[in-house]
Amino acid sequence: MDEVFGEARLFAAEEFLEIFNDDEELALEVLGSFLRSTESVLEQVRSGRAVGGGESLFFNVHKIKGSAANVRAERLSEAAAALEAALANPSARVPDELFDRLFEAFESFRRHIEDNYQV
Repeated sequence: MDEVFGEARLFAAEEFLEIFNDDEELALEVLGSFLRSTESVLEQVRSGRAVGGGESLFFNVHKIKGSAANVRAERLSEAAAALEAALANPSARVPDELFDRLFEAFESFRRHIEDNYQV
């Protein structure tokens, strides 16, 4: 079942499963891999934020945006897109709320997956 928060769905599960021709085992394997790799990338985002940003921060947020879109984590992808847009202007101050939104979106997605699927 798709879960909706605001405009973006937390997880478009049916669409995600269709990508794998309804192979649930493979889909769950991909979700588990996504969660592990995104945790690592988020740590890099936290580190990059602490030292003031730069290209690697932008690249890591971009990576999260794309990989979240691929697994149909729509809310996470949208949060990453908003942060990426703000980071695109290196002279602008990026609001803390955009980072918070990214981290919260990931945690919501992770909890949803771990609570509802065996990954």
